[in-house]
Amino acid sequence: YLDDQFPSLGWKIADDLDALFPWMPCTDEQRRKLVHCYRIDPDTERRFYRKAQLMGSKGTGKSPEAAKFAIAELELDVEFDGWDAAGEPVGRPRTKPTPFIQIAAVSLDQTDNTYGALLELLTEHDGRAADTLGLDPGDTRTVRRSNHRARIDKVTASAGAREGQPITAAVKDESHLWTPSNGGVKLSRTIDRNLGKMDGFGLETTNNYDPSIQSVAQEVDEAVAKEAPGIYQWKP
Repeated sequence: YLDDQFPSLGWKIADDLDALFPWMPCTDEQRRKLVHCYRIDPDTERRFYRKAQLMGSKGTGKSPEAAKFAIAELELDVEFDGWDAAGEPVGRPRTKPTPFIQIAAVSLDQTDNTYGALLELLTEHDGRAADTLGLDPGDTRTVRRSNHRARIDKVTASAGAREGQPITAAVKDESHLWTPSNGGVKLSRTIDRNLGKMDGFGLETTNNYDPSIQSVAQEVDEAVAKEAPGIYQWKP
């Protein structure tokens, strides 16, 4: 793709995900999204974007895609670590702060969209991927066997994402359903503040939204339309 000619850790991350999950390789479209999400600004040597919104119709595979993102943030080379001899960026796993990822939705059933896909990916083929990565997948969280503070939790609007939690990445699942009335807008803002304190990254999945309910998806879409910095948006 002509517009993908910039430094990015996403190419290597996509290759590593394909090696972990050969039965569900990244499509060209999913690979392109990873390349954008992990784009590196050569001037600051930091990630070019701080959040991403992936918009698409139901049934287009957004949940497995978001699950792979969460796994990558926990275990793969997502942190910039210099340049190789060819001038390409090199990554390393996040170590400080310890990776702490949240998969969030406004209800428990909705968290199972992405978190359920994550469990399936990690436990398929007799748990091959979980064993390769050294992870213990559970019903409410997935932890690193060698350090349980490195983990992926699922959270809901009712449980909340407590102010100040040191999260390094987050998935906001089905943000077209996150509204002021169900606590979704409050949850989104808490997650964003927590990510901001840790220089973290937020990934949002959404269907087309209803403009009458003032959802988080609409809020982000309108910010992109106003050319707010730091947001990558994918629309089919």
